Amino acid sequence: MRFRKSLIAFLLAFMAWGEGQLLMAYPVDSLATEREGSLQKYIRYTHTYSFIEYEKNHWQWFDMPAMRQFFERFSQAKSRKVRVLHLGDSHVHYDLQTKVIRERLSAIWGNGGIGWIVPYSIAHTHGTVDYRSSHRGVWQSALITKYKPAFPLGSSGVTVYTEDPQASFTIRMNKGSYEPVHRKLRIFCRADSSSFDILVKTSPTAEPIRLHAVPGKPYVETVLPSFDGYIEVLVNKSREEQRFFECYGLWLESVEDKGVVYSSAGVNGAGVGSWAKESLLAEEMAVLQPDLVVLDVGINDFYLNNHFDKNALRHQLVTLIESIRAQNPETVILLVSPQDAYRYRRNISACKDYAALLKELARAYHCAFYDYYHISGGQYSMMRWLQTGLAKRDRIHLTNNGYTVKGELYANAFLNSMVMALSVEQLATLDWQHADSAEKEKMVMPETENKAFQQVSYSPGENATKQVYTVRRGDSLGKIAQLYGVSIAELQRWNGLPDYFIYPGQKLVVYSNRRPQTTTPARHYVQRGDTLWGIARRYGVSVEYLKKINGLSSDALRAGTYLKLRP
Repeated sequence: MRFRKSLIAFLLAFMAWGEGQLLMAYPVDSLATEREGSLQKYIRYTHTYSFIEYEKNHWQWFDMPAMRQFFERFSQAKSRKVRVLHLGDSHVHYDLQTKVIRERLSAIWGNGGIGWIVPYSIAHTHGTVDYRSSHRGVWQSALITKYKPAFPLGSSGVTVYTEDPQASFTIRMNKGSYEPVHRKLRIFCRADSSSFDILVKTSPTAEPIRLHAVPGKPYVETVLPSFDGYIEVLVNKSREEQRFFECYGLWLESVEDKGVVYSSAGVNGAGVGSWAKESLLAEEMAVLQPDLVVLDVGINDFYLNNHFDKNALRHQLVTLIESIRAQNPETVILLVSPQDAYRYRRNISACKDYAALLKELARAYHCAFYDYYHISGGQYSMMRWLQTGLAKRDRIHLTNNGYTVKGELYANAFLNSMVMALSVEQLATLDWQHADSAEKEKMVMPETENKAFQQVSYSPGENATKQVYTVRRGDSLGKIAQLYGVSIAELQRWNGLPDYFIYPGQKLVVYSNRRPQTTTPARHYVQRGDTLWGIARRYGVSVEYLKKINGLSSDALRAGTYLKLRP
């Protein structure tokens, strides 16, 4: 009961924050098992960070009946297979964040398979965390990032082609990335009378399975007799007229009609336009029939210039949305805003504008929207990801730990949204937009058992003054606590800190009447690589302050000079 009350209050906060997109709730019937403790125990975070907006970690939507229907279907995944296709760029290509999502959802509903498998070695690009590929013979390839791809492309983002009758490629999956029941294999390929036959082997010594392309059918299919993570595909010229093999990827899933097939398809450098020009996308959507398509792409469309043509990018997004829905109008599409990023020393501020565009499109085209840009910290937050070891030095890609955190956020956002959509029977008559102030005042946010949504508890001493301290290089919680005459535990409680980690430039709230005397040097010697932002953060001042007292009109600095830190 305590969780249910907390959930209701959280839902109300969600509606207020999300501009009223959740306007009407619907009664819960057979879905009670997906509520309360059954899902709550899966909503967890390995680590928490002060710069991440955990209380906002959920989807937004503007079509409640469609979303409720989707989550109803998903809740039945233990008895009906559910397919998710996650399209993206380099962040998705390696498959680490999507692997975390796949594992989290599979732990609840079962692992229905990995979906797309691509022989990336032929395309001369790196593989994924789940499998590696190799090949023999003469091959050609096409990727969606090419300006004029040599071959048609589908939703895997890669096409491989050969005219070599001795050619082959091999997939070796890593332990833990598959299950023995993942034996249903589809090979998407160009099928006509000139196409080679296909041989499939499940081990180097296994008897090959012979497959023949059927004209008019976009794939060949087989059920493997057994599966231990090894797939070898060989071409076989059995007739004189056969002269090529054109493959758009392998799709692997369970032979059982249950579980979640969470498939990722990412290509380094891909943008919205890359995915929008796929000529085989609509045809493959008709075959795969995904319940959910995640469009996790966009930053490559404006990363170089920090600017995009809104009308042009909007047109490409709409084209992509319509291609996905052409054969599957009930497929739910989730638009995801990209994380904050930098190019050299410049912040990519266009990420914020792109997030706004996606939300606008989600409303207009009945898509769901995951505002990962703001949830992950918003503008300039990539520096915090870097300082905590979650981002690489290029300040656009993440470390393995970073992608794990990102995957947890995605998975928990899904679960939070599912709970919200299926557990709202007590709000059936509430329209938050039109509730009067008296009704709203009766609704108090209680403390929740879910750590991700705990409210910070402030308990300052009597007559204590609220102060803000900017963390400097070399500071520790113990040192700051000593300066103000408070305890470390109080600093953690006032600032919602899950551990002892702090970083230069971080703002900490302190309740104390003591005003410590801190000594700031009169000037700073500028060294090669110094920036105004870095110096300001080091000494706990603003960039504007440094520019003002030094009479600077730009952010440019010259090594070997002194910068005043005090007037």
